[in-house]
Amino acid sequence: MADIATDIGDLLATAGAGSVVAPVTIFNGRLSDKPDNAIAVRPMPGSAPVRGMGPSLTAPLRERPDVQIIVRNLRYVDLMTKVSVIKAALDRFVGTISGKAYYIELAYEPMYMGVDENNRHQSSLVFGIYRER
Repeated sequence: MADIATDIGDLLATAGAGSVVAPVTIFNGRLSDKPDNAIAVRPMPGSAPVRGMGPSLTAPLRERPDVQIIVRNLRYVDLMTKVSVIKAALDRFVGTISGKAYYIELAYEPMYMGVDENNRHQSSLVFGIYRER
């Protein structure tokens, strides 16, 4: 399931939300302490796979993982701008990533998480994903 973080991170980089190459601002899984303005894409278990009609051992047609995206920024206004960019890039995305068909939708509205120990603003977004197997 870790590859889902890579796919979504690449999609966010393409949308201009950050960078997956030096200097890295989009991280897989763990949010690094530096830089101050950063994004972490965390894979999460989602719903059960979508199965087609057929024998009981028929392989699933679609996987349904979720991803949590943590956004951190020194300035609240910049945080909200980045959250808007991420929502625009991912909510109701339909396309192909790494050769697999994707449909992505926002699970619920972004949640402001306050500031961390270094006084950086944070927000969380969760997206549900339908991905071709």
